[in-house]
Amino acid sequence: MLIRITTSRLTATLTTLAAAGGLVFATAVPSQAAEVGLSQETGLNTYVRAELENQSLQTGAAALASAGLDSVSLSATTPAPVASPAAAVDQVVRTAGASSASADQTAAQVSKGTARAQVVVGSSIMATASQFIGYPYVSGGNRPETGFDCSGLVQYVYGLHGISLPRTDSAQKAAGTVITEAEAQPGDLVWWPGHIGFYAGNHQVLDAGNERVGVSQRAIWGSPTFVRI
Repeated sequence: MLIRITTSRLTATLTTLAAAGGLVFATAVPSQAAEVGLSQETGLNTYVRAELENQSLQTGAAALASAGLDSVSLSATTPAPVASPAAAVDQVVRTAGASSASADQTAAQVSKGTARAQVVVGSSIMATASQFIGYPYVSGGNRPETGFDCSGLVQYVYGLHGISLPRTDSAQKAAGTVITEAEAQPGDLVWWPGHIGFYAGNHQVLDAGNERVGVSQRAIWGSPTFVRI
């Protein structure tokens, strides 16, 4: 806080005139104005500071009058606090950096083909599909009463678990997400062009293969595509 004192007769050195309530006078120039520094106690609330400043101004005025100064004008100006934006900017930068890192991590996982969770627990799918081992292969079949072809068996089993799939093997593949064999779990699908079955684990497939083998579980051959519904 800065106190400005104006007087018409200040011609001599003015040393410490008063030190009450935190008011300190320390100027010594023969002129029409003197600068007076007012120290403020930090930690006081606004009301207490205002009271101290008022008392200090009154004490200073009385001290100047007793020194024979016939014209005294005191004015106090407290500059409004200016909040530094540095902390807020730093927080924004840190938040943006964290978001960017999270996005990069997600992108990296996607690029590596990280598989999402199965919509139905795979062991439940396999438990249902296993009940039809030994049923005949019938082209176009999609019910136990008639027998199954490959996509008919997949559609029927997933349907028993509340998942509606298209009828053909290529459409069933398109309805899911391609994964690696390392990511595949029992209940996922194994697809070859024109054929599809259930991944049974341990490099095995459960499928309605052909009229000779019917619905069976057997070793995977070739290089199929693994799909998660």
